[in-house]
Formats: sequence, structure tokens, C-alpha cells
Amino acid sequence: MLYDPVEAGNYAKEIPSLVSMCQRVAAYNADCILSLRGSLPVEFLPPILAQAQAEDLVRWEEDWPEIAELTRPVWKNVLRKRFPKEWQQLEAENKDPESWSECFTMFKEQETRRFEEAVNKLRNARADEDQRKQLRMTKVDAKLPPPKQRKYGQSWAPKTALQKTYTKASRQQQATFARTAPPAFTPKSYASLTRGARFNALEVQVR
Repeated sequence: MLYDPVEAGNYAKEIPSLVSMCQRVAAYNADCILSLRGSLPVEFLPPILAQAQAEDLVRWEEDWPEIAELTRPVWKNVLRKRFPKEWQQLEAENKDPESWSECFTMFKEQETRRFEEAVNKLRNARADEDQRKQLRMTKVDAKLPPPKQRKYGQSWAPKTALQKTYTKASRQQQATFARTAPPAFTPKSYASLTRGARFNALEVQVR
């Protein structure tokens, strides 16, 4: 099928240029780019900066401070998404920081500090709860009466009905086993058995 020249021309306009494809690849691999200084013309940088993360912007600005004028709108979007509460405060106070990179670093340190405080607060609450639990257990143990000890010549407390039934059943079982078990084999029984065998052998010889 042959393309119409008009349709072919419209289709050709949709093909991305080599520059835009390179910008897209660079933006996708922004974390691998250590420096933008001298790598591309300045007019080619905005699409790459727009897709960069805050850490990438900090690294590039430290290496090339002059790029800060291009990163200002990018920083605003980053702070608006990552620190919405702090960004609302900035807008309410109508502040325009001289260095958006330093502003991001300050917000990040505040976030880290709040996280550490929350973790310490939770850890202290857990430790206090464990201490209160241990104290309650100690009080309960202190209220329990000590076990009674039998004095010399004093019998134990009377057995319960269950204990009496168990003792009686054990005695009956032992008595039944003693009646049914064969007598134990002793040296005396062996000697009497041997003498009986010899006597029977002599009686057979006499006959």
C-alpha cells in the first residue's frame, strides 16, 4: 500500500528527533549522570532537568552552580510534591529562597529529625509499658501467701476425693499385678530344682 504524500508528511512529523530521543534517554538515566557541565548545550537541558530527582539536582548544582537559574521551576515542583506542608507555609509567607537546593536540604533534615523523634517516643513508650507490666507482676507476687510447710510430727492436709480415688485405684492395680505375676526366680529355687532332677535320675537307674 502506498502512502498519500499528505499522510506521509503528517506521519513524518510525529517521528521524534534524535535530540529529543537523547534527552529522553538522559532523563531516564539521570541518576547515572554525575555532571552536566559541558555535556550539552544549555537549551537542551530543561527536558532533562524536569524529569530529575531532588538528589540529582543537588549533585548537578554543586558541580555547576550556574545551572541554578534553570532548576528553580523544577525545585518548586519537587518541593510541592515531597514536602506539601512546608511548601504551603512557604507560599503563605510568600518566601522565595535564594537557594532552593539548601531549602530542600533543610526540609529533609527536619523530616529526618521528626522521624527520629517519633521513633524515640515510641521506644520510650514501649519501655514504660514493659516497666509498668513488670511492676504489676511484682505486686501480684508480693500479695500471694507463702506456701505452708509441714511441721515436725504434723501430718499433711487431708486428701481430696479425687486424690483418695486415685490412691485406691493404684493400690488395687498393684494388688492385681502381684497376684497374676509369676514368682521370681531365685538361687534357692534353682537349687531345689537341681536336687529334684538328680533324684529322678537315680530313681531311674535303680529301676
